[in-house]
Amino acid sequence: MVDRGIRLNLKWLLLVTVLALGAVLLAACGGDDDDEAPTDVARTAPASESPTDTGGASPERPDVDAVDCGPLFTLEEVDDALGWSVGDERPGPILTARGEVCLHSLLADSEVFVQIQPGGPGDFEPGATVIGVSGEPVAAVGDEARWFGGEDSEAGGDVGALSVRQNTSIGAIYFRIFVGRPDLDSGAQLEIAKTLALAALPRFPGDAGYVNNILLKEEAGEWTRGEGLVATLGLFAGEVEATEVLLNPELVDFDGTGVILMAREYLEDGPDDEAKTEIERLLERLILSRERLEAMAGIGPPTTARGLQPIFLGKALGAGDCEDNHGAPAPCVLEVTIGELDEMFGEGKYSIWVEEGQSQFGWTDNHLLWAKEAMTESAIAYEAEGDMLNVDMWFSAFKGPHTTASPLFDGGDCFIALHGPMQNEEESVFKQNIAAAMAHCALPV
Repeated sequence: MVDRGIRLNLKWLLLVTVLALGAVLLAACGGDDDDEAPTDVARTAPASESPTDTGGASPERPDVDAVDCGPLFTLEEVDDALGWSVGDERPGPILTARGEVCLHSLLADSEVFVQIQPGGPGDFEPGATVIGVSGEPVAAVGDEARWFGGEDSEAGGDVGALSVRQNTSIGAIYFRIFVGRPDLDSGAQLEIAKTLALAALPRFPGDAGYVNNILLKEEAGEWTRGEGLVATLGLFAGEVEATEVLLNPELVDFDGTGVILMAREYLEDGPDDEAKTEIERLLERLILSRERLEAMAGIGPPTTARGLQPIFLGKALGAGDCEDNHGAPAPCVLEVTIGELDEMFGEGKYSIWVEEGQSQFGWTDNHLLWAKEAMTESAIAYEAEGDMLNVDMWFSAFKGPHTTASPLFDGGDCFIALHGPMQNEEESVFKQNIAAAMAHCALPV
């Protein structure tokens, strides 16, 4: 198994420019970090105050589309968490200086309510206060969470606030959940806020990648670890639709390596034998060894594998077995070995595998030329920094949205599939996608 450092070190280097967008409020409308209590439609709402000033400057927040707070909870989820019915109509967002606020309440002046509103990094600074009390860390909610509540609060324990930070594809989102249940102690109010936060988190825009998607849905109770791995590998194999698997299709990172490594680990100690059987089947379909590629190219033992189109991410419409496609039991693929790299780094270290009938799936000679140039330039650059795994690259027939170059690992080899959406990219973007995928094939220094 490849050292996880390959995935972790390089993956997050690639993500840093995206996540460096910085702190984004729930409503993504800017504003300062001053504390703000629930809106005055809740009678027990305390007066606003400001968190303790630590002297630090507030991070810059880019202007992005607002996040609608209304759909973050269903009415049933609020009812179940509060233990009361809040009615049949969904409240619209209330616009404040801090952005959108959504209130779920029995009546306009009720003391029983749930409210979600923007938070901010100030809630997590040393000495920060909300509703007059300091926060306590809360585990297993978002990337970071703090609870502000108790008898010492300005609300006298009637109201508590959970402040949450969650990394997403647009940066870090901060939000607060206020809970009004005067008849409950602070611990019980916190449980209500945690339940609602865990329901809302998967509905924020964008997760960092496939692994995050698996973990979030597992945490929300939507599937087990084994079921999540089977579903995600099934998505890779074109057997499952993205809408059935992803909380949000706008992922930052489409690298499948983390899922492959997680699946390998699950095969060692996972509890679900049925899931293990499916995982083994899907990994066999997804991961191409050098021996399988050689067999498909007609330079190794015979194979019953189909052409490249179904192996990585699904089968092209109307594509059949190799013999059906080519009219004879001819080789399904040809190996294109890059001579310059062979001379520099050893024969066969970097190869591109091309299906003879690749034009039927939209690939052209230009795509092959760009792939060779990008692989050459990337390998030279990365070899100057350290060692590289053997790299096998091929053209896939998968045309699903948001899918470009996908690196995967198996043992000491690295495999990169180029997918249909890349056919619409200009040369510079096409090559950059390959360079990014090649970075995952570099061994950590």
